[in-house]
Amino acid sequence: RQLPAKGKKLIITSSRKDLMSIASTCKIPSIAPQSENVMIKSNVMDELKSRFDNVFVLYDNDFTNPNNPGRTAGNKLSERYDLKQIEIPEKFKSKDYSDLVMNQSANTARNILKRLI
Repeated sequence: RQLPAKGKKLIITSSRKDLMSIASTCKIPSIAPQSENVMIKSNVMDELKSRFDNVFVLYDNDFTNPNNPGRTAGNKLSERYDLKQIEIPEKFKSKDYSDLVMNQSANTARNILKRLI
């Protein structure tokens, strides 16, 4: 109910703090499941894909962890629902969008996200 009825972009992110950072810096609608390990139900995803032209997955880039669970969870969600997975490049040393805002700046983070999508 809090999302617009229709839109060009929607970002599925891993946490409420990332969702709020994206909303405040980019004004792009976002949602966050309870955790990266929660698979969004197919009927919910069907509705989201019918409402938004492009749905992106932006989960944590746990680049310091060899297993990179955020990347793995994002891949799983992206493959299951044919979504576009985006990831903050490791060179920015920020595992998620809110870290990117804190480590770089709101303007730099916004420009990086816009380039990714």
